[in-house]
Amino acid sequence: MIALAADDGKSLTIDYVDGLEIEGLRRGDVVELIKSSADLLTRSQLVTVDNASIESPFDPTAGKLIAAGLPSSMKTPLRARDSVTGLIAISARGDRTFSQEHLSLLEQVSDQISPVIESLSLLNRVQSLATAVETTLDLFAITDLNGVTSYLNPAGIRLIGLAPDDSGIGVDLREFMSEEQAEMITSIGLDQMPETEGWQTEISIVPKNSEVPIPVDLSIVPVRDKSGERSGKMTALNVFMRDLREREAVRVARREFVSTVSHELRTPLTSMKLYSDMLGEGDAGELTDQQQRLVNNLKSTVDRLTRMVDDLNVVSLLEAGRFDLHTETFDLDDVVASALEISDPAFADRGMTAQLVHPKVAGTVNADRERTLQVMVNLLNNAANYGEADPETL
Repeated sequence: MIALAADDGKSLTIDYVDGLEIEGLRRGDVVELIKSSADLLTRSQLVTVDNASIESPFDPTAGKLIAAGLPSSMKTPLRARDSVTGLIAISARGDRTFSQEHLSLLEQVSDQISPVIESLSLLNRVQSLATAVETTLDLFAITDLNGVTSYLNPAGIRLIGLAPDDSGIGVDLREFMSEEQAEMITSIGLDQMPETEGWQTEISIVPKNSEVPIPVDLSIVPVRDKSGERSGKMTALNVFMRDLREREAVRVARREFVSTVSHELRTPLTSMKLYSDMLGEGDAGELTDQQQRLVNNLKSTVDRLTRMVDDLNVVSLLEAGRFDLHTETFDLDDVVASALEISDPAFADRGMTAQLVHPKVAGTVNADRERTLQVMVNLLNNAANYGEADPETL
């Protein structure tokens, strides 16, 4: 029997079995190890009828072997370089089938086959990794420090528009992005590599024979000498690109939805504000004090809903990258006073009062007046909504 150890050393996976088929020790079965089982992977063992135990805490395989009528066995670790990769064991039906000479011979066999087993295990891992890279939907490339590929996976070949039978070797990935983006990667991304383990950004690439840019998430991970240590010299780059078109489509759909909802809400809100103002000014007849309070509450609610719609529009513009600032020089004190006037009904509803303390020196700023006003109104409304409701002055 040959069993391979997990990377954490906490279990064994049966990799090869010849002879009896034993429950729990078939190929592919996993044997869990505990702390007291450490000797199983650190030293050779010779088990006979004299020292065999069905409930051995040191060897979780012993009980299964004895129960199957195999009281004699010899086991030795499989070692590769400085690590233990597994275990090789031979069992028999006789009471004292094996001697110390047999165990020494098994140790010699272990020394000879351990490097082979390690190589096969490494090969399996490489094959699994290669399969994952070949079948992933993201671009993966290995390039030199100038972005010229020595390997490009099938998804990458499709993404940049190469022919399906193209080898993907010798492709300059910089040709599929703008000069500004290529310069940014060189001047910012690669310059940071000596101090970091990678770099990530979002760019657009234009596939071959196409004029339509594709948004991608770009990640670059350096390959270094000296076994990959950060202090090692960069020798190559691992490049990953993820197609973001589906994500962008979702963003566009969300922006369109927000824009539509905002438009549909703004029309009735405009009418509601007009009629509430007319009622408040007595255009439909003189109001009693109670009626006036109700109309004021209605106006306050309409104003709050209007600001919420404005906030939705701001979020939509920010996501679309179309949020423009119109800067001008103005007195910040005037903007705060306007914001306080707008938010005063919200304070009145909670029995609170807000007063403006004018500074001795004018606070002149250069900013977008309307956006600054919006920020101030939001801050004051938060203070009104979440502040203590005691009739105190803020």
